[in-house]
Amino acid sequence: MEFHPLANMGDVPWRDFSFNSLTDNLPQSFQSLTNINDMYLQNNQFTGTLDVLANLPLQNLNIENNHFTGWIPEQLKGINLKYLQNNQFTGTLDVLANLPLQNLNLAGNGFNGGLPYSISLMTSLRYLYLQKNQFTGTLDVLANLPLQNLNLAGNGFNGGLPYSISLMTSLRYLYLQNNQFTGTLDVLANLPLQNLNIENNHFTGWIPEQLKGINLNNLASNGFNGGLPYSISLMTSLRYLLFGLWYLQNNQFTGTLDVLANLTLQNLNLAGNGFNGGLPYSISLMTSLRYLYLQNNQFTGTFDVLANLPLQNLTTPILSEQGIQLILTKPSRLPYDDPHESVQSI
Repeated sequence: MEFHPLANMGDVPWRDFSFNSLTDNLPQSFQSLTNINDMYLQNNQFTGTLDVLANLPLQNLNIENNHFTGWIPEQLKGINLKYLQNNQFTGTLDVLANLPLQNLNLAGNGFNGGLPYSISLMTSLRYLYLQKNQFTGTLDVLANLPLQNLNLAGNGFNGGLPYSISLMTSLRYLYLQNNQFTGTLDVLANLPLQNLNIENNHFTGWIPEQLKGINLNNLASNGFNGGLPYSISLMTSLRYLLFGLWYLQNNQFTGTLDVLANLTLQNLNLAGNGFNGGLPYSISLMTSLRYLYLQNNQFTGTFDVLANLPLQNLTTPILSEQGIQLILTKPSRLPYDDPHESVQSI
């Protein structure tokens, strides 16, 4: 679709071309829009740079979900630039320094390297979305920002969480999944977090007790180890977590499941840990449980304790690859069993 004629639409202070299938570079004729204040280009397939907008008197610009490249012209640094996500931008963030932004979304671009010092100067920033880029290094430059929501998922951040993150006393939502963080979560202990996702990192140790009431979206694929602590049994809000889902798979947990007995979980995934011994009686008390995944552990014995649970997915694969000591026999009757169905051995 040719875009150039759209630049000639009269002397109005705004242009909205959003949610179309417009392609190609922005036309040079845009430079004549000398009275433009607001421009909405989001959700198209534009390519090229934003250079033709450099000298326009823009106040608001939305360019998310396109294929723009390069970076923001210096002349635009005073406008509202919070909608930049899902393009192909690269470069540094210096042009954004000192802007009075409260919301900055750079997700899904091609930014790389460490977070620059200039980001520490964005003292009004409340919401920062940097997920799905190629950032690396540490988080020290974020320490003094009044952030409430921080999303760093899907980058290459590494090392332990710095002490400085404990100073982010307004932080409510923190998403660190799919990075290479190591060490413990101790620096998060006293933050007022409501939601935390840390899956697919290299964290070790265990969850600080101070975090026991928050929504731990996903702990999977880290190096957490040891037995499940008693404090887990006090997580009374856990029933609301992802509609009752809690994921612990692919860690190094061992011991028993007794601390889970009185939780109202609907989905429990303990696959790929080091649990052993028989399934404890306490699991029979988890009367809200619909989905249970126990594969790749070292459980032994029978699974009679599951007989009265309303499980919907009790199949051989969820119990598979337990190890050479696996001797699991089907109880006399499970919920929803056909009493005339023949019993197959595992």
